[in-house]
Amino acid sequence: WEGALTSIPRCECNQVSSHTLRSPHYSFDMNALTCMCLLLCTGTASSLLQQIFANHGIHPSAQLYVWVQYMGHYLMAMRKMRNVRAPPLTTKQSIFTTAIGMCHVGAFLVVTQAVEKIGVALYQIVYSSGLVLTAIVSIIVLRKMPSSQQWVGILIASAGLGQRGYVMMTLGGALKANSSPSDTLIGVGLAFFVTLMFCMVPILVEVVNKGQPDSKKLTSDQIGASVSRIGVSTLTVYMCAHTFPKWNVLVAEPLAKAGIPLWEVGLVYLANTVIFYFHNNFYLETTRTAGAVGNGLVNAVRTATVVLGGYAFFCSESKAHLCLDTDKMITVALLVVGGLVYTTAPPAYYLDDVIKDQEVKKEQ
Repeated sequence: WEGALTSIPRCECNQVSSHTLRSPHYSFDMNALTCMCLLLCTGTASSLLQQIFANHGIHPSAQLYVWVQYMGHYLMAMRKMRNVRAPPLTTKQSIFTTAIGMCHVGAFLVVTQAVEKIGVALYQIVYSSGLVLTAIVSIIVLRKMPSSQQWVGILIASAGLGQRGYVMMTLGGALKANSSPSDTLIGVGLAFFVTLMFCMVPILVEVVNKGQPDSKKLTSDQIGASVSRIGVSTLTVYMCAHTFPKWNVLVAEPLAKAGIPLWEVGLVYLANTVIFYFHNNFYLETTRTAGAVGNGLVNAVRTATVVLGGYAFFCSESKAHLCLDTDKMITVALLVVGGLVYTTAPPAYYLDDVIKDQEVKKEQ
């Protein structure tokens, strides 16, 4: 395992490739583009696996796959931290890393319930609202205003979300077979909660690192180690208190009813853990080589790949909510275009910095 998981290819960018994609506000060489493509593939696979977990029939409250996922993340993170020399965390950093870990774990605890109620396609569409939620929370918490082009991207993405909401309310679009509108509403609410929790992670990182020299900023390794520790400890307590005592009701009986052997579930969970580790690795590499713009572009395109993947692998008469229709394609198109417009725009600016600049000019 040690050899297999540590031999993951790195997208090294020590030398700039002669093949470079450029625009007025960003440029990606081939190594960065490779990282982005791998991030897109692993992210899409991870999302589609959520639908497989929902199809297995294991009760969502079991949280079995989340526990396995965090256990694998913890083992690799602890091994990596042994080889990294980092200064001890300050009290403020410890508080923020705990909050980041709680947001991360809280999101994963309800992902399966959300996908089980609304399907992976609608879940990914709702998850795309992260663009809008992040902008709103950034304005409130960081006093960080989007640029004009970013506002255009936000409006386009909001139009896509609004169009989908209108279809659901008037035509019943995206409703699962034998599910009530209230179940769909709960699933959408859970998906929004997941989105908000994941949006809070980079904002909390930005808050704690703002104004700090590079040598004192939280590193990705420190954040990953903290998240994995909180995930393993929280899920282990939960499993011992809830899942293991009710194993037959939550796991064994649903699998027997579906005719799925436990070893098959174990293989899928193991694959998810490896993909989760790969995805985190490529996320960090994309951040290093392409920055936030690269991650934003991947998230925008991922909406389309997940919806198309859900259609290709899971669409059927009993799962019509995972099939494509004109309204869903319009929604996805608006979300992708909005994401592309937002992430390729000039960066947002801090209101406090603008005020300081104005005060300096007045003094001069």
